[in-house]
Amino acid sequence: MRTDAMRGWLAAIIAVALFHSPVIAQEAPVAAPEVAPAPGGAPLETVQGLARQLDAALAGGNRQEAETLLAQMVDWKARLSADNLFFVSRILTARADMLAAAGNATQASIAAQYATTLSPDDYASWFVRARHAFAANRADFNAYGEYAYNGMRKWLEDPLNGKILAARALAMAVLGAAFAFMIFAGVVTLRQMGPIAHDIGRFLPFELEPRLAATAFVLLLLAVLCGAGVVAAIVFLALVLTGYAGAKGRIVLAVFLALVAALPFLIPPIGKGMALKNSLEARAAANFMRGGWEPEEIPTLEETAKRFPDDTALMVILGSYFRKTQRYDSAQRYLQQAYARDDRDVRTIMEIANLHFGKGEFREAELGYKNALSLSPSLFEGHFNLSRAYLEQFRTEEAEQELDAASRLNREKTNMLLAATKAAVNNAAKVASLPPARALPKFVASAVERDGGRIAQKIWTFYLPYVGMNTYLMAATGYMALFALAIALWGKAGAHSICTSCGAVFLPLFMKKEKGGVKCDRCVALSSAKKSTVLGPHDRIRMGIREYQARQRKVANLLNMALPGAGSAWFGAHIAGGLLLLFTGLFVAWAFNGLFLVAAGYRPAPVTAFALWGVALAFFYLLTVPFTMRRD
Repeated sequence: MRTDAMRGWLAAIIAVALFHSPVIAQEAPVAAPEVAPAPGGAPLETVQGLARQLDAALAGGNRQEAETLLAQMVDWKARLSADNLFFVSRILTARADMLAAAGNATQASIAAQYATTLSPDDYASWFVRARHAFAANRADFNAYGEYAYNGMRKWLEDPLNGKILAARALAMAVLGAAFAFMIFAGVVTLRQMGPIAHDIGRFLPFELEPRLAATAFVLLLLAVLCGAGVVAAIVFLALVLTGYAGAKGRIVLAVFLALVAALPFLIPPIGKGMALKNSLEARAAANFMRGGWEPEEIPTLEETAKRFPDDTALMVILGSYFRKTQRYDSAQRYLQQAYARDDRDVRTIMEIANLHFGKGEFREAELGYKNALSLSPSLFEGHFNLSRAYLEQFRTEEAEQELDAASRLNREKTNMLLAATKAAVNNAAKVASLPPARALPKFVASAVERDGGRIAQKIWTFYLPYVGMNTYLMAATGYMALFALAIALWGKAGAHSICTSCGAVFLPLFMKKEKGGVKCDRCVALSSAKKSTVLGPHDRIRMGIREYQARQRKVANLLNMALPGAGSAWFGAHIAGGLLLLFTGLFVAWAFNGLFLVAAGYRPAPVTAFALWGVALAFFYLLTVPFTMRRD
């Protein structure tokens, strides 16, 4: 609907038409209209000169001059269509810190206030302002809280910080879980040192004292830690303690083993978060997404554009930057590259039309806006900017029609832009634009994926050397599948496992039912010879750990279900021949790799290292069987 108010706005626009540039097409809500720089001098150099003058005025304590320069900076920010002048705010926050160090807390607070005025989305400036405001007036704690809250809110709105925070939280969660498990494992080990001592002593010709067993256990753990890495040591503890922990403890161990099995899925996101934090390219893109300006980051983006020539989003970012700073040749080069790769991208078409508008080519700008509207008829920015292109050609009737169309799409935004345009007549426009997009450009994703993978591999190699993530993932998948099968069959594996006479645990191959219970071969032989069963010291120890042995008997039965005789062999060498030598084999395999293969200039592939481990384990297991079967 056409109104008198709109006609009044049109009159105001016509009066200042030559001093304005068009609105940028954005995926997010439209930015306010851009104001073309006044003739004479590139806008960026002008802003940098004003920043130096403002810094000098603050250093000299000239408040009136500083206020005047700040107003000019705000005006130039509008002319550049920038939401934030990050590079200027960095100068002001540095000046605030220097003033505070000199004892001028009030002036430092003013400098920090200017920083947030020029860059309202810069969380670092808000945090600096909160600190200096509190130092200037400790009684006004509410102001401190408000500024700190704004800083935290802006920090969370940064597209990178959320991802980096999530990666840090994941890393802390994994480390926290490992630390909590170590405490849990230490408590279980101390409580169950008697059964552990008994099991280690099974292949020794003498009884082992718990204190000596604890020493041997610690030495074994250190050997595993040095030989196979931190992850292997944690897995060693989890597997060993499964037989000694109670029902609740086994649940904790099962959950933790599942976490360890999922490490190949947890480490890459952590590496990606670290890559995001260290990436200059990601920070440069994020600053532009937030509507901020960091001119020193442009060389980084230009170098990146050479390595990623197919990234149209990057080309549009650079084209938009150079257009706003009146470097039209560079802007045209990047925008033409983007258009050549995607001639139906509305944002690229709108930016090219804006470039024509800035160069005074209003007929070409008109055609560009019409092209964008043919692809997206409901594009508010297209209608609004087309009305301005008509005004520059003094085609007021058509301009009014396009302004009506823009108003029908978004009346509130239209009025806001018209008000900003009218205010620009008095050189006092305060424009607040929004980020053009929320997703990082493709070049950032590509660079971060590459660097994140490299960092993740470095982390993995540090904690678990000689095992690739893919090999580990296959082994962990198989282990968890067997673990789930064992849980499903656990209830069926514990029948008739404890001798009712002496408390010994025996296998189905030697089990014999008798009246009054189930007895092992030894007790059956003693009963048939009419001899009483005399419990020796060794038998008393076994009866004292009956519950533990019953659980081990269940495991042996499970193995016998899968492969007859395998459970018998495993039970006979549970700690001494199984876990003890398993990780001793890992240590020897690691030493073999380190001393021979790496020294010879050959580092085996993960599959080769895995095969070497298997050979070492089998060799040490076979050597140990005679010793582990020495006692019942």
